[in-house]
Amino acid sequence: MTIPVEAGKKDKNIDIYSKISQFLLKNPIIILLFLGLVIQLININNPTFGNQAWRQADTATIARQYYLHGYNFFSPEVNWNGTEPEYISSEFPILPFVWALIYKFTGETLVIARLFGILFTLISAFLVYRLAKHFFSTSAAFYSTLIFLFSPITILLGKTIQPEPAMLCFSIGAIYSLVKWEDSDNYLYLLTAIFCTASAFLLKIPTVYLLLPIIWIFYTKFGKAFIKKPVVYAYIIISIIPAFLWYSYAKKLSIISGLSFSGFNMSPISILYYDLLHILDPVSLFTLIFRIQEYFIPFLLPIFIIGFFLKLNVKRAYVFHFWTIGIILYTILLLNLNLIIEYYQLPYLPVFSIIIGMTISKLRSDELFKTGILILTVIFIFYSMLFSIVYSSLPDDIISNRVGQELNKILPAGAPIIIGTYSGNPSLGYYANRSSFIRTFKEISINEINYLKTRGAKYFVTTESSEENQNLTDYLTDNYNYSINVEEQYLLVNLTQPLSPH
Repeated sequence: MTIPVEAGKKDKNIDIYSKISQFLLKNPIIILLFLGLVIQLININNPTFGNQAWRQADTATIARQYYLHGYNFFSPEVNWNGTEPEYISSEFPILPFVWALIYKFTGETLVIARLFGILFTLISAFLVYRLAKHFFSTSAAFYSTLIFLFSPITILLGKTIQPEPAMLCFSIGAIYSLVKWEDSDNYLYLLTAIFCTASAFLLKIPTVYLLLPIIWIFYTKFGKAFIKKPVVYAYIIISIIPAFLWYSYAKKLSIISGLSFSGFNMSPISILYYDLLHILDPVSLFTLIFRIQEYFIPFLLPIFIIGFFLKLNVKRAYVFHFWTIGIILYTILLLNLNLIIEYYQLPYLPVFSIIIGMTISKLRSDELFKTGILILTVIFIFYSMLFSIVYSSLPDDIISNRVGQELNKILPAGAPIIIGTYSGNPSLGYYANRSSFIRTFKEISINEINYLKTRGAKYFVTTESSEENQNLTDYLTDNYNYSINVEEQYLLVNLTQPLSPH
């Protein structure tokens, strides 16, 4: 009997769909990464936004300066402290340098930087999956990756214009590669681990907390004899040397220009002093716990605590506990910065996700926990989406973006501006596409305005007003031509057009 051609095709299609379904069920990471990619691509053209938009504007400015003024890698520059570019002491600027190289072909666009962030975020998620599967199970890996990708902080900062996504990727890559070397003795994994560790240190020096889980891995491989193994010391020294060399050089840049956003303007004593004040303040602890709940693992913190104290069958799996302890020490030593800046808690995410994923996997068969875990997971995903939508609509830097683009149109090309602000946020200057003098209202005065005029300032602009800066704005509007754009919410003063005395 002859089978109809169409029936044969139909059976063949069903067979293909069946194979695809089976493949996806066996490899859920593909579905998770696809969903993660879709979420990250939403609003990829958005300007910098949120409480740390200033940090993104700083990084984007370095890339722009490379693009406009040549590709001298060892001279990262900003343009928010004068009419001439000035060196900036920063983290290792490999990312803005690479973005600037790509700008040669695409023109300047923040989409390039965001795509890099997305790439590092997805690689991080894949490594989280592999680590959790290696130590626990496929279901633990699934839950861990789900939490990692759908955490509010991942949705918000997964495509941020900062070194954080890359730092996180290299941090996880260091642990994963070293674990693989521990199992196989394949020195390619060891070299990869060294490269990832060195890269994490270069991008963010506080990631030295990784040394604690790294030492634990060496201990579980060699036992107490690890302290006598040359490979341990070689690993640590080779990983630290590049960061030591770069940050020694960056320190010199900060001395030359006085400009820094890598912490060199704060003395270790002042950092420890403020940390001690916060450690003794119960409100600080509450603030940090609330932020973890709000930004990272909403409603899942109890599951993390339960998981942290679960007994593990494999001694090596306690690497996640030492990873957590390292992060706790990092938080204590930089508590003041952790309380001010949300993205300082980003290193919590992979280890928290894995411990929670492991816990859900272990307890999901327990009737006492099963329903509760399901409810918390659904609430977590719903809250993450809702939080991200609300957070991304915050007006602060949307205003900076809109006003900056307006100024770029109406002001003479390249005319330097003074920007009055409470926080020192350089976003407005970045979007205005010109040199600027960023001054907080605590720094700025009539004398400062007159001094900056001698340095080339042509206009004063602010999008912020209150009683604190009323005297200054009254002086400027009484003595210079000005305009107030009520719709766009800014005051613009032309410092080249003083009013004639009455």
